[in-house]
Amino acid sequence: MYGKLKCYGYPNQNWVRHFQTKADSLAYTIEVVNAGDFEIVLEFNHAGRNPQSTAYALCGNKLLKKSVPEFVSSIIPANNRFDVGEAPEKTWGRLSLGNVKLAKGLHTLTVWAEGVPDDQTMEVKTVIINKR
Repeated sequence: MYGKLKCYGYPNQNWVRHFQTKADSLAYTIEVVNAGDFEIVLEFNHAGRNPQSTAYALCGNKLLKKSVPEFVSSIIPANNRFDVGEAPEKTWGRLSLGNVKLAKGLHTLTVWAEGVPDDQTMEVKTVIINKR
């Protein structure tokens, strides 16, 4: 995790906020055991409409780029008898950034967003890599 990104969601730090520039990025080292095509998907929240918000993923020599649609999470009620002090569960949107072809071996996957109007607008919960 680089730049101004910060984790939120007590106690487990479940999501990341403060996407503003390419410097605010998530980077993962992934090991591909069987070469093939892989889909990169973000679980995200994006409050408000902003056509300039764009998510990127770079893996190998392939750059994926997709406009981020509005998705406002809904809170999932907890049936606790008292406040346990944890962040509430909430729904997340899914955005497929596209597919990359990867050879067997180690690769770096870097994810960032640009054009986000402020550091509270976009959150990322999960980066999913699906073999196609």
